Amino acid sequence: MADTGKRELYRRWFQDSDGETLTDQQLLEALLGVCHVKNAGELAKRLMAHYSTVWNVLTSKLSELTSIQGVGEKSAILINAVGNIYIRAEARQESQSAVTCPERAAELLIPRFRDMDAEAVRAIYLDGFLLPLSVELICTGSAISAKLDIFPLLCKAADTECADIIIAHNHPTSDPAPSDTDLAVTSVLRRRLNSIGIRLLDHIIVSKETYVSLAAEGYLDTVDPSGSYITTALREES
Repeated sequence: MADTGKRELYRRWFQDSDGETLTDQQLLEALLGVCHVKNAGELAKRLMAHYSTVWNVLTSKLSELTSIQGVGEKSAILINAVGNIYIRAEARQESQSAVTCPERAAELLIPRFRDMDAEAVRAIYLDGFLLPLSVELICTGSAISAKLDIFPLLCKAADTECADIIIAHNHPTSDPAPSDTDLAVTSVLRRRLNSIGIRLLDHIIVSKETYVSLAAEGYLDTVDPSGSYITTALREES
């Protein structure tokens, strides 16, 4: 199909449903096609085969994208720019919504662990009203373990001037039940953070679409009887 015919096809795709009924691959093809990237359909198919999800495509580094056959610098910059726009928009939205309970924390965290084959550790840095200041990848490991380096976590905490931290890691090959090591790390991290005036609000363990909150399970005294997190202000008043 000629370029003009392709662009007309993309126009009809979006006229029919504003893009809501399109597959991830079709959305990626339309993005590349309307920006005059050659062989947009084949390139979108190749990218989805390599990265599995459109999220992984959009959040890939330029050097990774240009290593894929058919992805030139122009295409890589376009994909990277769209990915950065999306990430920044999500970050702004997240910063305006307080993490009031383990369920809300899981909503932020589960998508960030999706499609990961190795264990990783992430942290949500929160102010005294439980508003997210930053969500960071701390480290990655193997399919069965990830060693938490506490030092960069503490440095970032100092930089953000946060009041609370939620730590999270995934179990990609098993259920999210905490191991003895998970509980021991939680205890050590809680003490280290307390020593610099920061509270460990929760440790969440993610496995695919499920999770376990150690705060909700009673390992941390940071939730009230309703299951909501206790804010720093309320904690200081009590």
